[in-house]
Amino acid sequence: MSISCHRFPDSRLLIFAKAPVIGQVKTRLIPAIGAAAACNFYRQCLYTTIARMTHANIAPVTVYVTDMQHPAFRKLPEHVALRSQCGNNLGERMAQAIDASLGNHTQHVIVIGTDAPSLTPDDVAQGFCQLRSGADVVMTPAEDGGYVLIGMKQQQPALFQAVPWSTTRVAALTRQRCQAQNLRLHELPTRWDIDCAADLARFYQQAHTFDSYQFL
Repeated sequence: MSISCHRFPDSRLLIFAKAPVIGQVKTRLIPAIGAAAACNFYRQCLYTTIARMTHANIAPVTVYVTDMQHPAFRKLPEHVALRSQCGNNLGERMAQAIDASLGNHTQHVIVIGTDAPSLTPDDVAQGFCQLRSGADVVMTPAEDGGYVLIGMKQQQPALFQAVPWSTTRVAALTRQRCQAQNLRLHELPTRWDIDCAADLARFYQQAHTFDSYQFL
C-alpha cells in the first residue's frame, strides 16, 4: 500500500498489542471462559483491529508489541510496521513510542489498543482532524474511566508519568494535566472496551453492530 493512499499521510497510528500468550492476556475473562478461550479472543481482537484500521487507509500504521518473536506477529500485512515496546510501564512505553514516531515527516500521532470494538476508524480519523485543526491532545474516554485513544502533535511526557493505569482515574487525570499545562484537549465520544465477563456479554449482545467482528 502506498503512503499516498492514506487520508493523513503526515500522521501515524500506533496500535499497542500484547503477544497472545495463554494466561497472560485478557486475564479478567479467564474465570468466565478459560485461559485458552480468553487468549483466542484477544488474538482475534488483535487481528481485527489491525485489519479495520489498515483497510480504512487513515494513516500509516505501526504495531508496537511486547514480543517481536511471537509467531502471531508474523501474519501482519507487509505494509504494517512492527516495533518493540520499550519501558517499565504502560506510560513509559507509550511515551517512548510517541517520541520515536513524531518527526521524520510525522506531524501527529494517535495511540490505540486492540480491545475496544466500539472505537471505529471514523473515531481515529476525527482525532487526526482535530489535531490538524489545532488541538494539542485528543482523547477518547472509556466508560470505565480510562481512555481507548490518545493522540498529540508534540510529546507530552507529563501525561504519562505517575499515572495509575487500569484505574477509573486515568481520563480525569489526563484532563487535569492538560488543563494545568494549557493544552487544548479535544475529547471524542466516550467508548467502551472489553475487560471483564460483563463486557464480553455486552459485546456479543451487540455483535451485529460490529460487522468486522462477526467471525468471533
